[in-house]
Amino acid sequence: MKSRPLPLETAFAKLPLVSLAEIKEAIVSLSPGELAQLRRLLDDLLEDDLEFTPEFESTLKQSEEEKTKGLRPRARQG
Repeated sequence: MKSRPLPLETAFAKLPLVSLAEIKEAIVSLSPGELAQLRRLLDDLLEDDLEFTPEFESTLKQSEEEKTKGLRPRARQG
């Protein structure tokens, strides 16, 4: 079983040389390209902790069926 990821503040608090405020300050100064790179990095890190559940698979199948029938995508619920 994978361990649960730490909340952002807790994870950054473990970095001894950089505060969360400094990280936020650095992020807002990134270029659009750098922000895209950061987002991909964070997406990859978060994706590694996701589980592919039967419920998720069912939702994917339902979406694919709706798309095949030409139905409009539903808004995300929840």
